[in-house]
Amino acid sequence: MKKAIKIILPRLIVLPIIFFTLFFGGGFIIVKTMFNSSNMRAILTDQLQKTFKRTVVFRSANISLSGKIKLQDLKIFSVENKTRKDFINADIVYVSYKIIPLLRKHISINKVYLMSPKINLIKDETGLWNFSDIFGNSKKTNTTLTQIRKAEIENGVIIMNDSKNNIDYVFKDVTLSIDNFELFKETPFSFSALLTMNKPYSLEGRFYCDGLINTKGFNWEKAYIKNMNTNSTVLGKLITTSISIDNLKNPKFKLDFDAKQIKTKLPLDLKQSYELNIEHLTGNMDALLSKENKLIINSSEIKSEKMALKASGAVIISTSSPKYDLNLSAKLFPLSQLNIVFPKLPFKKVSGNGRFKITFNNTENKINFKRVFINTEKAGFTYRKAKFSNLNITGLISEKSKKNRFTLKKGAFVLTKNTVKDLNIESDISSKLMTISFDGIWNNHKTKGLLKISNPLTQNKSVNLTAYSANLNATKLRDIALEIKYALPPKEKSFYSKIQWVSDVKNAVPTGFSLITGNIKALAVTHEYFKSEDFNLSAKLKNFSGDVEKIRGEISIKSGVGTFFNVQETSEKDRIYNIVALPVLMMFKMNRLSALKLGATLKNVNFYSVGGEYSFDSGKIHIKNFFMDGKEFSAYSTGNLDLMDETMDLKVYTISNKYYSMGTLPEFLTDASGKPALAFRLKGKMNNPSIKMLNPKKNGKIIQNAKDKGIETPM
Repeated sequence: MKKAIKIILPRLIVLPIIFFTLFFGGGFIIVKTMFNSSNMRAILTDQLQKTFKRTVVFRSANISLSGKIKLQDLKIFSVENKTRKDFINADIVYVSYKIIPLLRKHISINKVYLMSPKINLIKDETGLWNFSDIFGNSKKTNTTLTQIRKAEIENGVIIMNDSKNNIDYVFKDVTLSIDNFELFKETPFSFSALLTMNKPYSLEGRFYCDGLINTKGFNWEKAYIKNMNTNSTVLGKLITTSISIDNLKNPKFKLDFDAKQIKTKLPLDLKQSYELNIEHLTGNMDALLSKENKLIINSSEIKSEKMALKASGAVIISTSSPKYDLNLSAKLFPLSQLNIVFPKLPFKKVSGNGRFKITFNNTENKINFKRVFINTEKAGFTYRKAKFSNLNITGLISEKSKKNRFTLKKGAFVLTKNTVKDLNIESDISSKLMTISFDGIWNNHKTKGLLKISNPLTQNKSVNLTAYSANLNATKLRDIALEIKYALPPKEKSFYSKIQWVSDVKNAVPTGFSLITGNIKALAVTHEYFKSEDFNLSAKLKNFSGDVEKIRGEISIKSGVGTFFNVQETSEKDRIYNIVALPVLMMFKMNRLSALKLGATLKNVNFYSVGGEYSFDSGKIHIKNFFMDGKEFSAYSTGNLDLMDETMDLKVYTISNKYYSMGTLPEFLTDASGKPALAFRLKGKMNNPSIKMLNPKKNGKIIQNAKDKGIETPM
């Protein structure tokens, strides 16, 4: 038995070796005998041209005993009149052949290996790729191509150009493997490359993917990819995805992804982008890529640790700037996440909870919000020096809705010198009318009002404001206006003047308002220069287009008992106050010349009432009627201030009430009753007018007529 094994076992090993040696050796001898260099070139060229349906040339071909043919400097040309670029250039190509077909002088290629190829894939203006005809279709398949069971690319470059949609991207360091390919069966594949994109966006990243593909006999509408797993490194961050794709002609795909530590800039339009920072992001998407390169998102969900964002809509990925029409929504989430996800937001220390639904697109490289719903619960944040808290907001704005709403309940904010609490806002918004009612506690005093804006979305808006305050602090109101001014983009100055207040007035004129009307009432008004009770202001002005010369209209002011503080000192540092106080200042100027017998320094001036009526026209302010009924002094003035050439022409009449019995005065310094009085005219440049004395005899009557006439205000 042992002797038999010793005889049989070597034969079982040696005989197969001899058989395969004779088989392959014989095959190699057959090849060498049947194919010389010229007919091998012709047969290989014919076979490759049938496979790729294009002109093929190569420098040399060497056949080996292992069943491989080595081609050097292979070129596969593009179809004529399509492009001047070669379809494929490869330094070295190995093709494997079957032995049996050699007996029929036929080389049957079943494996292709390309080393360092450069492949140009081009989509023309009609939407056809330059390789579309190679595969044939479901009715007539490229049988030569289907004989290839395995294909590999190593260290390749694939350049893709979509002329129709203006997209350019390059795959470098390409490795591709397709194994055991069959027309109607799932074929495993793997692909890795370094992606560099120039158009429409600049992007670079490395990725690897593997999965199963079924071409369904090159019927791309029925073809699919499943179980495709990808690992991508974009902007230095790893993103893993799991993807299934149906219909490879217009891909429908489902994917799940996982990304960690994303720090990048999110471009929403050409002018601005937002820094994005997310520690860990997961999500899924169900989408379709149309032939126009429009990504139609049926549904998607993106999740971070404490926030879930749902999205649907469409994104056009073939333009130099992103074009999109999207719906975004998020369930209740901590608003503090906004500072984490968008670290460069101007809002700091964000707190509270919120939810939203937003529909928006971009037209002319600008974001256009089509529908916005927001809801916050006890939201808070700081912006510059302002601190907002307890903001319970509900807002709904839609371009298709006739009425949109915005409400705020019991909100509060603190500025440097202002505090507002228990703030309630109710608004109705449409394309024709916006109404906003508000009430709250401003600096410990009740304040409320109603704002109406007609045609709010046009450059022909009209505004009406009705407001009431228990105590209107004019200085703090100015501080709020300055806070708003500093928060807005700086306005380019168009007008300059040596007189600061004139320059400020000219440059403060807003644009886009055809009419501004208002009625404001305050039980008390305080300012660093004065205080008064029962204050009323009404205004009706039109033609706000950024030019003070075009403004037309009227303003009326009326006030009860009050006091001007430190008149002499204040008038020396404030030009506007100097003009208002001129009647009293002139009285005391004459007193310093010993013309009057007032015998006191000028400090506070008390009054029983003050009123003024002003009209605006062609850059001129016409003072129709200004009077002060004072305890010590009374005054009246009328005239014009020209803001364009910075001139003035004012007549001023003053009379002293306090010093009626202080002795005899010259006749030119008293009115008809004998009271100390002055009348004068200011004319010329505002910063240096000339003064002409007038006859004061009728001062008392003129001032009394002004007081009797009074000032009419609607409230």
